[in-house]
Formats: sequence, structure tokens, C-alpha cells
Amino acid sequence: MPAVQKAAWAIPLFMVIAQCFCWHSVLTLNHITQAVESSLWAAGFSWMAILLGVIAVNSSGWVHAVALLGIVGSTGFVAYVLSVDVPMYCRRYREGRARGLVYMRLDEGARDAWHRRVPNGSWVAWKADALWLTPYFSFGVWASIAMVCVPGT
Repeated sequence: MPAVQKAAWAIPLFMVIAQCFCWHSVLTLNHITQAVESSLWAAGFSWMAILLGVIAVNSSGWVHAVALLGIVGSTGFVAYVLSVDVPMYCRRYREGRARGLVYMRLDEGARDAWHRRVPNGSWVAWKADALWLTPYFSFGVWASIAMVCVPGT
């Protein structure tokens, strides 16, 4: 399906732009750009679900089954991101603004990340993010690895 193949190039573009927002947030500690990043991931996966729908309608057999599984996974991810991640980052942003938090410039954040920040294994530090970190670094990684095993047509 050449049209689907061409339209699918939008997905990596969503991801690259999302990662730029992610790094902006990491360096500046500004959570609003993390909310934008998550929204871009949701948009990319929404587009993927639409393209998988086109594939499912125009296929049969294992391709049809994999497309349907991809639609379920994609829409589940979008629902999670829009109901958990985006609201969490927006809340963190609002709370920071209410406390008068001043965000770092990119160069300040890079220096800060290089010199001051230290790893923290405390559950208290990670508890709020465990809901997305756990599936991301377990299921997400294994699903990505499995994608290279899908046979070509």
C-alpha cells in the first residue's frame, strides 16, 4: 500500500519533534513542554491507528490480525497518554508556576544536568512517574524489538 507507506513517514516526524520538546523539558525543568511532547506522541500514535485501520480494511490473514492488534495498542496508548501523562505534566507546570518557579535556559539546564543532578533511586522520587515508566521500559521496549521480526510482504 504505497499511500500508507508515504503517509507513515509522518510518524517518525512526530517522534523527532516530540523528543526535541522532551529535551527542552529535561534541560529547562519546564513541564509544559513535556505535556507538548506527550501530546505529539498521542498524535503520532493516533495517525498510526488510522493507517493501521486502512491496512486492516484492505488486508486479510496475519496482516489483518497484526493491524487490528496495532490499532488496539495504539488507541490504548493514546487514551493513557491523554488521560494520565498530559494532565500530570500540566498539573506539574501549574504547581510550579503557582510556587513562582523560574525555569532554566537551555544552556543553564545543560550545565546543571552535567554538574549537579545526581541519580536518585528513592521510591518517593519516582512514584508519580512509575505508571508510565514501567510499561515504557518493559512492554514498550520488547514490542519495539518484536517489530523487527514481523515478516515483509
